[in-house]
Amino acid sequence: MACDFLPHEETKNEYVRSFTVTVNSELSAKLRRPEGKYCTVECRAVPERERGRFGEIAAALGKAIIGFVPRSARSVLVVGLGNPNMTADSLGAKTCSRLTATRLSPLPSARASIGIITPNVLGVTGIESFDVVAGVAERTPKKTRASTCICHKAIR
Repeated sequence: MACDFLPHEETKNEYVRSFTVTVNSELSAKLRRPEGKYCTVECRAVPERERGRFGEIAAALGKAIIGFVPRSARSVLVVGLGNPNMTADSLGAKTCSRLTATRLSPLPSARASIGIITPNVLGVTGIESFDVVAGVAERTPKKTRASTCICHKAIR
């Protein structure tokens, strides 16, 4: 795994491994990646069709996502990238379909209100997903935004 040689936090069990790497200015120059926090969640339960383990995968992804949201954030924008019409590319849209948008009517017990967008893909909309997300983010107050990059793949 590429991030094995980087300083990182790691969580793993038999089916799920999670790596969180913080890229500072020095690493940014070496890796040619923007500074920030990156997380990779690997799971072999999906290709092995271990449906009984999917809860562990969901918990690992949830923990990874929560790790990107600052405690002080009062509002979070969740972006479900991918093509909901293609099974292999539908994770973002399917995840968003299971969330409840609370931005206009926040729940009293919630840590932050949630806004949700699933911009689909260029081939369907004719608009780059980046442009859609950038436009929405531009209209979102800066102090409530969290910058996130989350990757997922299967352990072979």
